[in-house]
Amino acid sequence: MRISKDYKNRFSFFHTQKIVWRTTLWVWGLLLSTIIAFVLYTFPSQTDTLFERMENESADIASSIFHANQSAFITEDYGSVVDHCLQLVSTSKSIQYIVITRKDGYSLVHTENKWVEAKYDGFWLPDSNDKEGKMIFSSLVSREVFHKSFRVSFSGVDWGWIHIGLSLDNYIARLKTIRNDTIGLTIIISLLG
Repeated sequence: MRISKDYKNRFSFFHTQKIVWRTTLWVWGLLLSTIIAFVLYTFPSQTDTLFERMENESADIASSIFHANQSAFITEDYGSVVDHCLQLVSTSKSIQYIVITRKDGYSLVHTENKWVEAKYDGFWLPDSNDKEGKMIFSSLVSREVFHKSFRVSFSGVDWGWIHIGLSLDNYIARLKTIRNDTIGLTIIISLLG
């Protein structure tokens, strides 16, 4: 039985089309799976890097407060402590609050352009020596912040705590940028593929 040339050409054309579509789908699948693997690997590490920056910023602030006011803590001359903290809060866009709490609960609470004395317990006097910061909703500023507490001690004797609350605005903006860049990259690579 003889197959016509026209039939062979049509069969060859459809067969070639089928191979092209399969290859295209396979390449797109490979590209998308590579992008997904990349995102799943890099997004958490970039988030951790942003979180680590807030950890370091809060540690620098607490260190600045401690070293600049060490003698004031011991002598209970809190005027210079208040001035220093208010200056830090008013000049930084990221600092939402600084709370300095003695072991007995007496606290100096510094927020934007004001400070108050208060008596706190519970959250402001943590039992553990928790080294990690966390995101919390703070009633002091009525918004979500990155909160980190630092133990203050002199010659091995616990004096109290320095609590730093940082704005999450920059953190959220950077996460949006990373997400948008990733989506844009995914679209471009998919189109190129």
